[in-house]
Amino acid sequence: MSQKLSSRPLAGISLALLFVGCALGRPVLADTEQTPSSVTGSAFASEQSYQMYNVMLAEMLVRNGQIEQAAEHYAAAASESQDPELVRRAAELALQSENTDLAGELLERWAKLEPASVDARQYRILLRTRLKQYDEALDDVVWVRDYMEKKEGHGFEYVVSLLALESGAADAYEIFQRYAASVDDSARVQLVVASMALNADHPEQALEASKLAAARGDKAQKEQP
Repeated sequence: MSQKLSSRPLAGISLALLFVGCALGRPVLADTEQTPSSVTGSAFASEQSYQMYNVMLAEMLVRNGQIEQAAEHYAAAASESQDPELVRRAAELALQSENTDLAGELLERWAKLEPASVDARQYRILLRTRLKQYDEALDDVVWVRDYMEKKEGHGFEYVVSLLALESGAADAYEIFQRYAASVDDSARVQLVVASMALNADHPEQALEASKLAAARGDKAQKEQP
């Protein structure tokens, strides 16, 4: 899920913008205050030139640390694209800039273009968890668990690590108490719920989950609570 920032030199971007300007028959200014709405697709000779303009300008904005504006330009470039990598880049920048509405739209699009993308699902889990959309996030948690189980094994442990490392303690607890209630209430899961409840400062829920784990678990699991 690491972000793939472009390594293209600034000079190359400038030349590309100049090329777009020539293709349009007029100069294209790399003004960092421009937004996609200020330069519409109808002003360009083709959809390809509109895409190129927005991608090149977005990368310049990234280099200037203007991530929110860069995300908007990438989203404009991806608006009619069927290229999942372009949509992915736009989604990653939207997440980085904490533009949750834009990130949500782009992640939905990415997941439709690449239904088997585990990265798209993981990003969507983290966004939905951040937005307190726990029930929606749970669907993707189960999908990622099954995907990783088939690919590498230890699918459940993988999603536990993902949420424990990338989400707050309270959010991780909310996800796994729902997981235990509707997907799997085994001793293994109840032990995770107990640990996360304790981290989230829910001692009563931690005690309840520990009792369930002790009642259902094997010898080792009975000792852990």
